[in-house]
Amino acid sequence: MVTKNLLSRISRVVIAALLLAIWDTQAQHNYDNQSTIYSEDGNVGIGTNDPKSKLHINGSVRGNIGAGVLRVQSDHGYLDIGARNADWGHIYTDRPKIVFNKDVYTTTNAFSSYNDDLVLKTKGTERLRIDHTHGNVGIGTTSPSHKMTIASSTSSLSAQMNIHNPDNAAGSVAGIRFNTGSGWDVMLRTKQGESWLELTDGSGGLKHRWYNEDYYAMGNVGIGTTNPGSYKLAVEGKIGAREIEVKTGSWADFVFAESYCLRSLEEVERFIGQHGHLPDVPSEDEVLEQGINLGEMDATLLQKIEELMLYTLAQQKEIEALKERNRKLIREQRDGHRSLLERIEEMESTIVPPRR
Repeated sequence: MVTKNLLSRISRVVIAALLLAIWDTQAQHNYDNQSTIYSEDGNVGIGTNDPKSKLHINGSVRGNIGAGVLRVQSDHGYLDIGARNADWGHIYTDRPKIVFNKDVYTTTNAFSSYNDDLVLKTKGTERLRIDHTHGNVGIGTTSPSHKMTIASSTSSLSAQMNIHNPDNAAGSVAGIRFNTGSGWDVMLRTKQGESWLELTDGSGGLKHRWYNEDYYAMGNVGIGTTNPGSYKLAVEGKIGAREIEVKTGSWADFVFAESYCLRSLEEVERFIGQHGHLPDVPSEDEVLEQGINLGEMDATLLQKIEELMLYTLAQQKEIEALKERNRKLIREQRDGHRSLLERIEEMESTIVPPRR
């Protein structure tokens, strides 16, 4: 009886030892009957008999967070990876930030916010914002009101935007271009080696230029008016100046030419009587309706002055002739008086006084 019990116990121990040996042999010699779990040199493979790392899974991994999301837990927090619904893939964490230690690329070449503005930061500080409603871009502002809004507190020597062309070759240009679908196209630019700012059309044709302290306009300029008409400079209001220089294509010195036909004063008097103004001078109604050309009017007034000078010179000649005639008459009268006195004296000398 004792022998039988002892043998029974010994057989059970042997069987257990054999099972342990078999299990140890499978663990060391590396896989179960379905080839799904494999272990070698401390690496575990699932779905592979050649694990390359401590855990090598050949196939999908399903977690136990909502919808099968996989949670990776560390001593400091977790990272959930997986699609939480049919529309989105998700990466969630309980940490305030996610750090990528390499550049991030997308195969769609696109990057989007979820349901609000897209914000770009550096070291946690907002630098640029794209408004989700209108697509407005803001730099230095959280509420851009235009397609590009730049807000910055700068000193008087600073600027909110700098457009720089690093090419220092002669003729290199830095500028900004504006155009519309209807074809309106201008550029605001400056040129290497020149102290000017230009406003041009889209093909570079000059329209306006600021050079040092000067301003140039290739078209008509209106001050106080949006309709300069055909005038190079139209001013709606008063002009204050210490000096004005007007260049004109003609002047009135033709009055002194020998071929000039000077009207007689009688003709001028008749013209004034008929028209109420001098010949060659616009009437009051014409001036009120059309204005005057300063250069032409100055030339016309000079013409009248020169004509007046001719009249004055002619009158002076007449005066000199009259004065000479008067002197001649005076001489003749004096000579006549002298002759008359001589005759009287001669007659008196021939008269014998009466005796007493």
